[in-house]
Amino acid sequence: MAIDSLQEGQNLLVSLEDTSDESKTSDFAEQLNALEHEIHGDRELENQNLNSAYSHYGRAIGKYRQHGMNDECRYLKQRRNLIKASLAEQEGDFSGAQEAHEEIANITNDNNFKKFNKDRVQIIKAKKQLNQLNIEEAKSELPRQPEATNIAYAEAQHIGFLLHTITSYEDNEIQNIGAVLDKLQELPDLSEFDEQFPFEYGHDYRPAVVNTLAAQRLRKFDIDEQLLDGILSISVNEVLTPERAQDEILESGISDINIQHQWKQYFPTHIVRRYQEIREKEITGVDNYADEGLALLRLVEQTLDFIADYFIQQDLGPDWVYEFADDSRLTLGHLRDILNTEYMSEIVWCDTVRELLDEPLIGEDSLIDARNALGHDRRSRINFEEYEEIRNKTLVILTRMRSQIPALVSVSQRTRLGPYELQIHWENAKKAIRIQADASLEEGCKYYIPIEKATKGPIVDIPSDQILPVQSERTKDNLEQYVN
Repeated sequence: MAIDSLQEGQNLLVSLEDTSDESKTSDFAEQLNALEHEIHGDRELENQNLNSAYSHYGRAIGKYRQHGMNDECRYLKQRRNLIKASLAEQEGDFSGAQEAHEEIANITNDNNFKKFNKDRVQIIKAKKQLNQLNIEEAKSELPRQPEATNIAYAEAQHIGFLLHTITSYEDNEIQNIGAVLDKLQELPDLSEFDEQFPFEYGHDYRPAVVNTLAAQRLRKFDIDEQLLDGILSISVNEVLTPERAQDEILESGISDINIQHQWKQYFPTHIVRRYQEIREKEITGVDNYADEGLALLRLVEQTLDFIADYFIQQDLGPDWVYEFADDSRLTLGHLRDILNTEYMSEIVWCDTVRELLDEPLIGEDSLIDARNALGHDRRSRINFEEYEEIRNKTLVILTRMRSQIPALVSVSQRTRLGPYELQIHWENAKKAIRIQADASLEEGCKYYIPIEKATKGPIVDIPSDQILPVQSERTKDNLEQYVN
């Protein structure tokens, strides 16, 4: 229906081209552009590209708002909140997911939609308790009478069944495997709700059920109960928050090459290599880790710097930095404030990262205060425990940001057949791709492109407005140091 509306609008715009009322034509073109972003968002949501859908909806909202189209804004804000809730839930941020659903429930006038979001709140509360193995609390949070036609009903049954299996383990019972597996087959198929609720709700709880059955049996062999409890906890965490489970292992300092590799995949080469350098220098810190701690906080600064460079250029152009600072070097304080601007509103993690930057760190009022204290020699010494606090906070922030980061590339050459050959400075991508683009790109220069384009091939079409030059001097310097 929206696509039909778009086609009708395009036809009408063509008919208005000869009108003398240029403002009317311009306004209509803006509204049409908003509708295009909305449709792109719907398509991305259908393909479960949640971050991209979130971004397109954000751009549509901005344009609708300019023309006082409040109903359209309200509708898309609700969709963005649903996406935000899903992404928060995937990251293990159950409080953030709960708040997003509560906000929708409070403002919607649709009783069915209100009920759906209230049920989702209860499901998330139950997951939060389950993730901490608070079994009785999780049972009490499950919605009592969810609508049988929505995914909350189906997921409540899966969670309830897992809770029952864990309770049997805690009671030293050994359940019949065949009976349990038969019951699993009878539970509603969560994938059947994907078309109606394309927000990646629901999890596959079966691995946790099977692992719990195994733990019930391993108890007979006098295996350390603490070890079994740990296996059970990891199993539940991996079901509910697979990415967060990996992050927690990483932050705990457990050396696992696969997890380390997965973490590196999400970031540009210069960020990864600098992080590795800092970790290598830990062994030389002896009893003072101030230099290493400052280097990690600067890494957060560097990452925010190039992300802002990409997204804000799209609205303010190449000289955007002078809107926020007198020179081209932005401080971490500047970057923190930039997260609160409309130019970054399409980035789903902005609020979370801003809150993390504002949290106390190593006895200072905020991460920014800690960075300034170390950077301006107000604190010249920190011990290893304080350094670990900085390192863990840095990893949490970088992990939150990884979902929406542009790829950094440089132009190697233009081939005889026309496409540009780009070198990709990114861990989770091929080292080079060829692209077709209307833009005129300069050999040797650095550019940003959407990260999803960096993993395609063999020749990728990229719209010219999605290829932006690297303007950040700090990013240029870092790239020169680590990728050439």
